[in-house]
Order: sequence, then C-alpha cells, then structure tokens
Amino acid sequence: MKIFRLLLATLLSIFLIGCGNTGVNSPSDANREETNEEIIVENNKKEIDIQVVEENESIKSESLNFPVETNPPETNYLPHFEGQTRVNGLKTVTEYSFQEFAKGLNSPWGISVLPEGDFVITEKGGSLRILSTNGEISEGIGGLPEVDSRGQGGLLDVKVAPDFSENRILYFTFSEPSSEGNLTAVGRGMLSDDKRMLENFEVIFRALPYYKSSGHYGSRIAIDREGNLFISTGDRMEFENRMRAQELDNGHGKILHITSDGKSVIGGPFEDKGEMASKIYSYGHRNVQGLDIHPESGELWASEMGPRGGDELNLILPGKNYGWPIISYGIEYSGAEVRRNNRKGYH
Repeated sequence: MKIFRLLLATLLSIFLIGCGNTGVNSPSDANREETNEEIIVENNKKEIDIQVVEENESIKSESLNFPVETNPPETNYLPHFEGQTRVNGLKTVTEYSFQEFAKGLNSPWGISVLPEGDFVITEKGGSLRILSTNGEISEGIGGLPEVDSRGQGGLLDVKVAPDFSENRILYFTFSEPSSEGNLTAVGRGMLSDDKRMLENFEVIFRALPYYKSSGHYGSRIAIDREGNLFISTGDRMEFENRMRAQELDNGHGKILHITSDGKSVIGGPFEDKGEMASKIYSYGHRNVQGLDIHPESGELWASEMGPRGGDELNLILPGKNYGWPIISYGIEYSGAEVRRNNRKGYH
C-alpha cells in the first residue's frame, strides 16, 4: 500500500508540473484534445507497462522558490488570489528508482487495491483484470456491461467498496451507449470468490442526458468516510453542449455526490432544486479526471483537464461554481479565446 501511495504521489507531482504550462502548446496538449478518432484509438492501442516506485524510509522535498510557469498568461483574467496561477515548484530530493512490475495491459484506465493487496484494473476497451502482488495478470473478468470505447470512452474508473470484505462490491464508471448517444454511467457488481466473474452488475446512476460525443466523460470515483460516492463528469467536449456545465438540470460538467445505491446524499447543496440537482455537489467543470479525498482532513480535491494552458487543481466545496466555460485561465486548443454558446441566455 505504501508503494502504491508513493506511486500516486509521484504521478500527482508530474501533473502539477504540467498544470503550470500556461504558455506552450506541447504535442501532448494537442493530442489529448485531438478530435480525429483514428489518432485517439491508435494511441489507446498501445500496451502499457505498470511500474512501481521503490520506497525509501522518508520522502524529502524542497521548494524551488520560483514559479513553475514563467510565460505570459493566456488570458486577461486576474488571479483570484496571489500565486493562484504561478505556484512555486516542489522538487523531490529523496532518491528513488523504478522497476517493471507487470507487462501486457491494454490501455489501463482505473486501478484500485483489494484488501489482500491485489490490484483490480480496468482496461479502456471494456476488460477488467486482476494484477496479483507477484505481478501476474488475470484473464478478463466476465459480467461487465457494454461500453462505448470510441475516443475517450470505455470502461473507466474502478473503486473497491470500503466494506468489500463483507459484500465483495466493486464500483465502476463507464461510457454507456444508447441510440441517443452515450453518457457517463456508474455501476456496481460483486466479484465472485474465484475472481472470474462480476455478479449482479447494475447501473446505479446515469449522468443524463445522453449525448453524441466521444470525449470528456470525467469518470473518477472517490468514496467518503460514510461510504458515499463522489463522481466526476465532463462537459462532453462539444462546443454546443459545454454550457450545460453551468446548469443544474443535467449531469454534464459536474461532481456528483450519491449514496452507494445511487440515491441523493441527504443535505446536498441543491437538494430542493430537482432530482438531478439534488445529486450535484459542484458544477462548472470541464473534465475532472483526478479526484481524491485527503486522508486526514477529509477535503475533496480534483484535478481538471482544462483548455490549452488551463488545467486546474481545485479544493472542491459543496455548491460552488468552478467557472467553466464562463471563466477559464486557458484558451481553446486552436489558440482562440474560450467560446461559450448562448444556451438559456448566458452572455
């Protein structure tokens, strides 16, 4: 578990360095918003190796005492507080090394740890596998739903239930297809004792409405201390739909807070504004793809894939509007100012 947490910390530090890039359109920035599905699919076909970090006795770091980003801002919006868009860097000085742990996974997307230490891993194409502590990868586990794996869709996040030892439940997010399009769905099922099947799978939440797009599903899961689920969704990528992130009658561009069976958590910030709104915890998000709860404070933190130069790391508070697409510190990947359509009279 310590090794796994260190791996996550390492990935987060890499992300933070990337978030500071508000002036350069790197090849990775362009590729991640590429609408050409052939390019997206080709990237997803690459086999991924899982590596672990060898942990030392302690993790040491020192401030770089200068901002990660020094290029001019992309927009004229003033920072909300000093240092908001010019955070100082943090350099790890503890020595560490990498070693190959497992090889042959196909586009892994989500990973969670079973009580005995094995990893349960989703593959974007729709497969679920278990990676044992000795590096062995299982065959695909049966009983999973159909997914729309085009573009950024597929079988996405997975989380082991806090009481897995009693009920063997796993939670999932995935892009659910229909004749009306697709959406981010949340499901759960029971892992069989022999770990070969997912039994009694059911969808407990759908981020309605369905929409015809192949991107921006969000799809991270975080579980709070009461066993309720935080779920992130995206704005579905298309310009014509992005203002839905500002509206409370749909599940696009939100962080939702639901119970383990998909109901509204009592006391939500919009519980008196309708069925979908009662499940909304925060809104105005573009595409939250990192979500976690601080183990000591219980604070909810999110990393958001923004427009060019507009990635964000946010402390998520109930009922708050995080701005997209009305306010952003980034620009369109074309280089133009961020556009928003005029749904319901927004200006």
